[in-house]
Amino acid sequence: MAMWDYTTPKKEEIADGDYRLKIFKAEYVQSKTGKMMLRLCCNISGYETSINYHIILDPNNRERTNRNLQSMFYSFGIPEGDMNVTTYVEKEGAGRIERDPNNPEYSNIKYLIYGKRKDDLPPFEEKIPF
Repeated sequence: MAMWDYTTPKKEEIADGDYRLKIFKAEYVQSKTGKMMLRLCCNISGYETSINYHIILDPNNRERTNRNLQSMFYSFGIPEGDMNVTTYVEKEGAGRIERDPNNPEYSNIKYLIYGKRKDDLPPFEEKIPF
């Protein structure tokens, strides 16, 4: 038997702020409440940590759903109305990341950023985990 003094790795802390994001996986999944949603799995510029962003595809609130989808299309440069998630991988966008007030160990993408505010961010910086 190997001897090893295991300690839980410390979670990489992400400061609240605006970041470039790069999609590495996009998929349709079912929420806990049974609604369909779009999940974007994104790398964060300058970090090894990844983060997810969810858009609930709510037929009872089409206006909000379409607004959220439009923000995604604008931020990541995805053609408006393109729901083929296989085309989303490697697209770069931006988002506002903030700590979860209910669980300060975790951060969430509060909203996506596009336009001049996105353009003013530094280019995406790949950080490869070792």
